[in-house]
Amino acid sequence: AEHGDLDVVDALVEHIVGESCLRQVAVRTLQRVCRRGDPAVLSRLLPWLEQGHWPQRQAALEAFAELSAPGDKLAIEAVMQRLSDGDETCRQTACEVLGKVAQPGDESVVSMLILKLHDSSWLVRDAAGHALAKLATLDQLANVEQEVESIADDIRGMVLETLAAARGVLIDISRVDSAAAVPCLGACQ
Repeated sequence: AEHGDLDVVDALVEHIVGESCLRQVAVRTLQRVCRRGDPAVLSRLLPWLEQGHWPQRQAALEAFAELSAPGDKLAIEAVMQRLSDGDETCRQTACEVLGKVAQPGDESVVSMLILKLHDSSWLVRDAAGHALAKLATLDQLANVEQEVESIADDIRGMVLETLAAARGVLIDISRVDSAAAVPCLGACQ
């Protein structure tokens, strides 16, 4: 953003974390007037990731997904900190944002998402599984396989389907015992 535009950026950021009816308009406007990954914009969103009520933190996370450049280390670090947010909706959104912003194969992101497969919320576990499907390399997916047996039943099937799809293997998860599927998937490397 140009120096003179910072007042406009500040006003738009206020709308992102303010009334929900103006959020999308504010994000779209910022996308038009600022380049993706603009540090002036991201630095103004950063405080909102840690303060306020969960809807404001969630709105700031969603804005990061739209305004961050792919692979932006500042954005990824800020979003990764929200993986331990006290609100499950914010943790879920953080997983989804990482799936959009992080680069495939990013070791630190993949490791944190694997940990989120054990989150107390099934929404977070589901979002982590979907983000892993986008980001994990085949070698990293092998680490997910090792975690499959300790993953709660509600997410195990989705993770196995994701692993199979990533390896180009078609399985009908409703007909396969998950414990039996893991060695089969390992043989498909």
